[in-house]
Amino acid sequence: MGALSIKVCFFAVICTVASVIIKQCRPEYAFLVRLASTVGICAVAVSVALPIITYIRSIFDGGLGEEFAYVENVLKALGVAVLTQICADICRDLGEGSA
Repeated sequence: MGALSIKVCFFAVICTVASVIIKQCRPEYAFLVRLASTVGICAVAVSVALPIITYIRSIFDGGLGEEFAYVENVLKALGVAVLTQICADICRDLGEGSA
C-alpha cells in the first residue's frame, strides 16, 4: 500500500510539471493534462477502495438484523457527500469554481 501511494504521488508531481511546461507552450492543452491525471488518480483511488466497500457490504448483508437497517442509507448519503466534495475540489483546482 505504501509503494502504491508513493507511485501515485510521483505520478501527480510528474503530471503537474508536465502541465506547467505545456501551459507555457500551449495553454489550451494544459487543462487536458490535468484532467487526464485527475482521472487516473481517481481510478487508482476507486480500485483501492472497492475491496473495502465490498467487505463493508458483506458485513451489513451478513445478518445484522433490522436494528441496523438505517446504516445502509447513512452510508449512501455519506458516499454522495464525499463524491460531491471531491468533484467540487477538482473543479476548484482546475479553476472552474462556477461548475
